[in-house]
Amino acid sequence: MTVRSLSALVVATGDGAPMRSARPKPIHMLCGRPMASYVLRSLGAAGVSEAVVVTSPDGGRVSKRLLEDAPSFRLRFVEHPGGLGTADAALAGVSALDLFEDDADLVVLPADLPLLRPGTIEGLLQKHRSSGAACTLLTSLSDVVDPVQERQRALSGAQPSSPAKAAAVSRDRRGRVVAVVPREQVEAERADLAAEAANLVDESTQGGQSVDRDPDTVRLSRRNREAIRRAMDADTVDAEPVELSLGILCIRSGLLAPALRRLNPNRFPASRRFREPVVEQSVTVSEPVGPVSFEDVIAVLAASGHPCETATVSDAEDLIAVDSRVQMAEAEAELRRRTNRFWLERGVSMVDPDRTYLDATVELGMDVTLFPGTILQGNTTIGDSCEIGPDVHMDGCRVGEGSRVAKTTAVRSTIGRDSVVGPFAALAPGCEIGDGTVTGPFYAGESTQ
Repeated sequence: MTVRSLSALVVATGDGAPMRSARPKPIHMLCGRPMASYVLRSLGAAGVSEAVVVTSPDGGRVSKRLLEDAPSFRLRFVEHPGGLGTADAALAGVSALDLFEDDADLVVLPADLPLLRPGTIEGLLQKHRSSGAACTLLTSLSDVVDPVQERQRALSGAQPSSPAKAAAVSRDRRGRVVAVVPREQVEAERADLAAEAANLVDESTQGGQSVDRDPDTVRLSRRNREAIRRAMDADTVDAEPVELSLGILCIRSGLLAPALRRLNPNRFPASRRFREPVVEQSVTVSEPVGPVSFEDVIAVLAASGHPCETATVSDAEDLIAVDSRVQMAEAEAELRRRTNRFWLERGVSMVDPDRTYLDATVELGMDVTLFPGTILQGNTTIGDSCEIGPDVHMDGCRVGEGSRVAKTTAVRSTIGRDSVVGPFAALAPGCEIGDGTVTGPFYAGESTQ
């Protein structure tokens, strides 16, 4: 398998309208981190060495917040006006990448996938490199992803939407990926194929002759055998679930910009930075109406003769985009379950994990016990062998080894080793409690700053 450099392009142009908020969607907080930060961390764990984040015109807020929780790789930001679709945003982002290798790999994805796991990106990359494809799209079968979408609609109280709004993979008769189109178009193509094959079978059986549907057990002309085989294939294809796009693709870097410009030459003017012959100029693409998705580059590449593939995941629940407050709450609940499990596997005890709330930024020592109602936020650090809770809320605090804290609220405070704090204590920002201190109940810790 050829090993090539790996970069990423993250489209984070979403505003706060779906959340009914003035805050841009990519920096809505989930378990102490911005939504887009989880995507960047998964990319880093998958081996990405450089990434560009394309933001809306007020991208200063986004870049400032993401840099506070910056990943381990190089990160750049490009501001871009919204409303033209993700293809336009992707082209703006490509101009900021240091792509000196035409065959380097580039992962393109949106920023609203906080549950994305590094293994999913690694699986996409492995399929892309092993197949030798020019572009590989991450997909899921409709019978896997539909129940997840319906559950989210039920939680939000929305009416079930038409499955036609989903994007599906269209293949030719040889099974090659040719485009990403609305799901209803794929279903219509399957229906037309089944009807065409059925008509041919009817023609082959005119005169009342009974025909065995197994083409290998009956002597017919080549045309009739092909008609029956196509009818059987149509029946099989019609019963298969539709392959839906999950909005993540891996593409050879030298192909992306020319393909994006071919989608709409008027909107995407040519640039001297990228060589035009990568995508054949003879390929014609209809003028787009409205916003254009970066997934549409697959149609351009396929029409130019570049092989495109799909990498199908068996569980799409981690790849559903967050586009409402309800979906954000569901994503945060899942992130908290993952965080609790992470610490349980590393020597932390939780009396009731469902009532223990930990930010992803919290650090816990060995043999820590957390009682129900514990909420730890920000850069809180708990030393070894501490007992925290019940009903403790700490934000940005530090607790020394062997201390016990119960029914306490603390903000940016420090508690020394082997101390006992609470119950019903309140520690103001900057409060410091020395080693071995017993505060007693109803303690009010004042700031020492």
